[in-house]
Amino acid sequence: MSQLIRLIHENYDKDPNKIILRDSKKNWTWYDLLNRAKCYSESIITNSPNQKIVPILVDRSGESVAAMLGCILLKKGIAPLSPNQPIARIEKSVNKLDTTIVLSAFETNLKLTDKNIIFPNHVLIENKIQYDKKNFNNEDILYNLFTSGSTGDPKGVMVSSANIENTMLWSIDIINWNNNDVIGCATNFYFDISMFDLFTMLYFNIPIAIFSETINISKVVQEIKKYNVTSIFSVPLFFAQLLKVDIIDNYDKFNSLKRILSGGDFFHPNHIIEWLKTFPSVEIYNVWGPTETSIVNTMHLINVKDLEKLKRGESPSVGKAHSRMRFYIVNDDRSKIINKSEERGEIVMIGESVTQGYLKDDLLTSQSYGVINGERCFYTNDIGYINSEGSLFIIGRKGTTIKLSGYRVDLSEIEFIATNYDKIQYAISFVNKVDKSNDELCLAVELKNNNETIDLFDFKKYLRESLPHYMVPKKIFFLEEMPKNSNGKIDRNKININFFNE
Repeated sequence: MSQLIRLIHENYDKDPNKIILRDSKKNWTWYDLLNRAKCYSESIITNSPNQKIVPILVDRSGESVAAMLGCILLKKGIAPLSPNQPIARIEKSVNKLDTTIVLSAFETNLKLTDKNIIFPNHVLIENKIQYDKKNFNNEDILYNLFTSGSTGDPKGVMVSSANIENTMLWSIDIINWNNNDVIGCATNFYFDISMFDLFTMLYFNIPIAIFSETINISKVVQEIKKYNVTSIFSVPLFFAQLLKVDIIDNYDKFNSLKRILSGGDFFHPNHIIEWLKTFPSVEIYNVWGPTETSIVNTMHLINVKDLEKLKRGESPSVGKAHSRMRFYIVNDDRSKIINKSEERGEIVMIGESVTQGYLKDDLLTSQSYGVINGERCFYTNDIGYINSEGSLFIIGRKGTTIKLSGYRVDLSEIEFIATNYDKIQYAISFVNKVDKSNDELCLAVELKNNNETIDLFDFKKYLRESLPHYMVPKKIFFLEEMPKNSNGKIDRNKININFFNE
């Protein structure tokens, strides 16, 4: 049985006046947060009492946390959604949840077909709702995150209370939280890293400070000092921005920072070295884990032993297996476990971290999840190896699913959307490495009729309306014919910037 509900109430009872959350508008005590959460709870009870998973339009505010907490305290799963993605994509996600309502953490003019968007008023109702303090069952869905899907439909990853509790209990074996810690929330609440911040707060009573504008790195630095932030979990690009000269000149504002956790993409070795040099007192954790295996599965604290590898431009380990976080390396066709040190293969997670599958997609679930030695597993599509000391190293991605700026992007979804455009015959999406620290999403297309032209402005507008911003290609190339391999299939390996320069 999950401990989450019990721990939330215990944390509240221990000190209801403790400031547990900060955003750009206010400091939230436990009292403030639970009282506002009751407003969202009342809206659910009034409008959709039988809803099991509640979609929530979220932003970078304490209101978003209150909305999610209002669902959790009713033992409802949460499905945080970005309000900035195309409406058609929001509706595809919401429709998978069989709901008539969508909660919003802010006032909005957004309109959805046959769905009521609710932003509750701020009426004090603390005596109106008395929460049942019974905990979640292990199999109950605690949250659902929508990620990129290959058919144009977002994939809903279902995470149970047992999954996230496994992650939380594992994390405290790695991270030594204390009463002075404050987590700087640098990612959006529809991104899985933010779930680590949220549930660390709920489980361990660690305050969160939500950075107001993560694209404004100078403001982030000011808020690190203002909130006395000690820990940040984000993508490598975020931490690379903190290495800019004008930022480093104000390094005294980092005095409170004790640790950073970098995940969701490769942390460039040169950037790690710069962090070690500039901020020697800050612990740097290189972490890894797919959304489908409960946020994060391994952590490695960078140390002096990593320097030689880093100086050679090689990525450090992401950590070792743990009794709660175990993995295998398997061969290309997934038929054999690789036990040989340094031999490369696909990483497969096993055990309690493996989530419940994809919402209403049994076929995709059967393709990505399985059973090894009697235990449930997830085939991550990440390629790596284990060295003789048991440390795991990630070297790339298998197939078309990639990591870009911390987001998991299925290239085939971009291709699917592009080929729905009237004049496009084929589309291949790929990543071009601009330099050592920057990747660029590109699209190669072949027209149905090479004698015709295409309105590039209209095509780009169509892509922006159909895809999240991080999935819209930066460059589009037009080919008379796609390159093919000996089997007559499109040769993805030849579709890169060098090919176009030939």
